[in-house]
Amino acid sequence: MKKPIRVLVVEDSEDDAILMLNELKEGGYDPVFERVETSEAMKAALDQQMWDCVVCDYSMPSFNALAALTLLKESGIDLPFIIVSGTIGEDTAVEAMRAGAHDYIIKGKLQRLVPAIERELRETEVRRERKRAEERLAKLNACLLSFGADPNENINRLVAFCGEQLQATAALYNRLEEDGKLHSLGQWNIPPDFNPVDTPDGHICYDVIRSGGDDVCVIRDLLQTNYAQTDPNVVRYGLRTYIGKAVSFGGTFVGSLCVLYQQDQIPTEDDLNLLGIAATAVGVEEKRKRTEETLKRTYDLLRETGKMAKVGGWELYVESQKLVWSEEVFNIHEVSLDFEPNLNNAIDFYAPEAKPVITQAVQRAIDHGEPFDLELSLITAKGNRIWVHAIGQLQRRDGKTIKVFGTFQDITERKRAEKELVRLRKAVETSGEAIFLADLDGIIIFINPEFTRLYGFTSEEVIGKATPRILKSGKLPPEAYEEFWKTLLNKQVVSGEIINKTKDGRFITVEGSASPILDEEGNLVGFLAIQRDITELKRAEEERRKSEERFRKAIEDIFKFVPEALLVFTRGLNVYKHNNAFQDMVQKYAQKLNYAEEELTDLIIKRVAERLAGSNETEIRIPRKEG
Repeated sequence: MKKPIRVLVVEDSEDDAILMLNELKEGGYDPVFERVETSEAMKAALDQQMWDCVVCDYSMPSFNALAALTLLKESGIDLPFIIVSGTIGEDTAVEAMRAGAHDYIIKGKLQRLVPAIERELRETEVRRERKRAEERLAKLNACLLSFGADPNENINRLVAFCGEQLQATAALYNRLEEDGKLHSLGQWNIPPDFNPVDTPDGHICYDVIRSGGDDVCVIRDLLQTNYAQTDPNVVRYGLRTYIGKAVSFGGTFVGSLCVLYQQDQIPTEDDLNLLGIAATAVGVEEKRKRTEETLKRTYDLLRETGKMAKVGGWELYVESQKLVWSEEVFNIHEVSLDFEPNLNNAIDFYAPEAKPVITQAVQRAIDHGEPFDLELSLITAKGNRIWVHAIGQLQRRDGKTIKVFGTFQDITERKRAEKELVRLRKAVETSGEAIFLADLDGIIIFINPEFTRLYGFTSEEVIGKATPRILKSGKLPPEAYEEFWKTLLNKQVVSGEIINKTKDGRFITVEGSASPILDEEGNLVGFLAIQRDITELKRAEEERRKSEERFRKAIEDIFKFVPEALLVFTRGLNVYKHNNAFQDMVQKYAQKLNYAEEELTDLIIKRVAERLAGSNETEIRIPRKEG
């Protein structure tokens, strides 16, 4: 089935337009198009209909590609703009690309048209997804900026924000209170008869709170799960999908933020990230409820976002030597808010090897106006060794530093994550499965030793020089490979079996998966493949299949040439097959012995099975059924 595509053709030649459209049809598309050749007609077309791309001749009697490109930009519509011309020169093409055109194609080489459009459609979708993510984050920022003095109201705003942005049926923030019950403290689009306080056992949210962790919980087909019996809201409101995240503060999971759907819903990575950020913000608001008196001296949002990132602020007034910390800096040092910091006792917190580094940095900031950006080890008041990121900026007047100020962040988790990455790399290198990475251009950027053992290629031979196509066996049809890459480019995992070729030309069967690698914004940045050799396993399976086929054929041959009644049993003494002569015998004696045919068949099979199981009797007697 051909793919539909809406093409706005800016072209004064109808024949050229037809050639381009034919090229699209041959490329597997079913184009809907409109041809225009003036700015007025193009503007009207953009206003009246949605388009997938614009294909434009460079020069026309009353219009040209640069003017068309300007008009498209002014419309604010993000569409691939491809110039197709027979007269464009290299300098002109460069000028058009600088102006914003996405590609140019010579009319005599229209075979480039379909690949160019497909590439730019993908790029456009990436841009649109990025824009949607940016808009969503901007709305989240606006939501955070709208926070007031009441933490409960702020939580309700976050719950409503999640419900609206994730297009849910309803949204809730449930908290496990000291009375042992589950309280719905934040609600959005909740039915009037909803019970906001309930015993927690059996509720999905209670299980999410107990499980804790950093991952967002997604449960689909709720009516087919145990929750249809244990959670009273599932059946009552016809819930199909649950997406929730445990909320914590002070190291304890206290609640869960969730969105609910009455239809099947598959969340995107961006959806999960958004809910995770919102859950963190809810945790911050929970903390704020307990420390409201202290928070009166700070801006609410600045302080809360600092809590989310474990970032505090500090100021050192040079003349008075007064040092001011924000609350999070007190928390990072694990001291109470009545602790009085000064330059000397602040430096004393640093680990011995870090003290001379921070001392020199602060002194050079004061004496020479040099900012600093350092990652150092620090020992808290409770004796915990942590890593901190200290940034210092300057405020100067008349050539003198009057204030040093900056941020102070606990980066212990990041440092721990960096160590975990080192351990992960070692695990990958010692894995018994072949693992390799490729960038967006399909160039291999990493292989582990098992890849070399399996395929014979060394890292020097492939990294930065080859693509996974070197493993292509050609045993699959081209469309299978195309579907494979299409699925990956759509950010979906591909798994299963495939026949690949080693460096020495051997064909092997591998089982594994290929996964897209996404950055923090959800953009595709590369691919990960994990494979294991199942060639011998497949060979063993084939031998077993052939053996079973030989057995089946042998039985068929016996049944074909033996005229007597036959019953063939499995090792478990279950009937595998019987021949027509056996059925004829049953039909012949059923009426004589006063049995139904099916009843007599079952009785004979039972008696034969008893003999085969070890009975000493050599004859099988079937008595006449009385009645």
